[in-house]
Amino acid sequence: MNSTSTLLFNRPYDIVTTVGYSNWSFLSVLHWGENPNGQWTVSINWRNSNRGSAVLSNISVSLYGVSSIPSSVSSIPSQCHSDCARTKGCAAAGPQYCDACNSTLLRNATSLGCIQPSECLLPNKIASGYCYIPRDSPTESPTQSPSGSPSSGWSAIGNCVILFILMIVAFNM
Repeated sequence: MNSTSTLLFNRPYDIVTTVGYSNWSFLSVLHWGENPNGQWTVSINWRNSNRGSAVLSNISVSLYGVSSIPSSVSSIPSQCHSDCARTKGCAAAGPQYCDACNSTLLRNATSLGCIQPSECLLPNKIASGYCYIPRDSPTESPTQSPSGSPSSGWSAIGNCVILFILMIVAFNM
């Protein structure tokens, strides 16, 4: 109960694009052990409230049951890295797998790792808790997904997988 599932994190250059999303589906799932009974709330956090508009055309919730916990899900650590926000969770061990960084850190928008604010130096830009690094920065390298982590971003809840699918008709920033 009271779990949060993020459909789409802020990404590098979202704050500078004017294209937005048109007819995109977003998918999110929650975690094992969540009680599916009760009231479910969907909230949309509008990061740039002074520009643009959005139309939510459709939302659906699907429940999928399983008889046992898949081995890929059982490898999710019971305790996350100390850089992770205690209430958000993680997909694997290590600060780059935090669902959110603790309040004293920034998220590196390229690697998604948690970093000290002092590590976000010029010409990088800080916005909404992220450190944005220019595309041509030679210091960043892509990160690999953790072995044994849920494939395709799937996690599960108790003996159910709960899918939230939002269809955005037009989302322009």
